[in-house]
Amino acid sequence: MKLPLLAHKAGLARGMSIRGQPPVSNAELPSVVDHRRIVSGPQKKKKKKRRIVSGSNGYNSLADRTSGRTPASSQSAGPSQRPANQEGHSGNKSYSEDDLQEKSISAIREYYSAKDEKEVALCIEELNAPSFYPSVVSLWVNDSFERKDMERELLAKLFVSLCSGRHNLLSKQQLTDGLASVLASLEDTLSDAPRATEYLGRLLARFVQENILPLQEVGKLIQGVGKEPGCLVQDGIAADILWAVLDSIRLEKGDSFLNEVMSSFSLKLEDFRPQHLKRSKLDAFM
Repeated sequence: MKLPLLAHKAGLARGMSIRGQPPVSNAELPSVVDHRRIVSGPQKKKKKKRRIVSGSNGYNSLADRTSGRTPASSQSAGPSQRPANQEGHSGNKSYSEDDLQEKSISAIREYYSAKDEKEVALCIEELNAPSFYPSVVSLWVNDSFERKDMERELLAKLFVSLCSGRHNLLSKQQLTDGLASVLASLEDTLSDAPRATEYLGRLLARFVQENILPLQEVGKLIQGVGKEPGCLVQDGIAADILWAVLDSIRLEKGDSFLNEVMSSFSLKLEDFRPQHLKRSKLDAFM
């Protein structure tokens, strides 16, 4: 098959030599493959289409889900599209008390799953209802009585974070008002959560250890709150709570720290012990 091609090239060379033109070498003749490549040219690369994946329901964070924030995928350019019931006279969002309760519980449940304190703080801020913060405290504490120890520990850390310089979202007054609400309904709570006094005592102990509340203030709160002033003392509930506070401090910080805390405690332990009871857990610290 190569003989005709060679003969053709030889004849072409002879013809050129006769006309005085230099012969064409094999390297100068484009091959069949080269010819196809030149004609067709380089192929263009196909661009891959980017597939945009959004989060579940278009929400990007815990704050979106619990605060009622409109997800980015459904936001419109104009402010007039915001629901009327979320628009206050000053342009800030406002919610009914039922909505606030629902969103507060939703936020704490998400926190137990995600363990993100910043997101919870953002959710509470976006409620834009500082007067409701004591109710948030009460809701979260009462909810914790039927949860696991790990979740109660997370709640204690969250309260410390919200009350400290990291977020400084809850004031001491808002915290104590919320705790007072918990104590006021504690007698009824004990029927469903028999260890509520112990769990509450641990939480109060954490507040003492972290300098959120002094022991003196905790004692006054326990003594003076209930369905009626002093009823927690008469029923022995106050003694159980204070015992849990002192016992938790001793276990966590040791006797030396407990003695230091007790040195500034001017209230008498006997005043927390019901007189009609022969024995009380609080006797261990008397």
